Amino acid sequence: YLEKCRQTEPYYVLNYLILAKSYQANNNPTKAIEVTKQLVKLPIRTPDDATLKTEGQKLLDSLQ
Repeated sequence: YLEKCRQTEPYYVLNYLILAKSYQANNNPTKAIEVTKQLVKLPIRTPDDATLKTEGQKLLDSLQ
């Protein structure tokens, strides 16, 4: 469902963060890194996006 959400709503930052954490929990760090790199490049569209992108950057740093 998260992948489908990413296709239908490509700028929904929270979805990318949850998806990356899901890949990390499922021992798929390659996909988690890929999704997190996309997350940090997304534009800020809502007031929460800046905080979510910061959290995504921390996740990316811990994965690499």
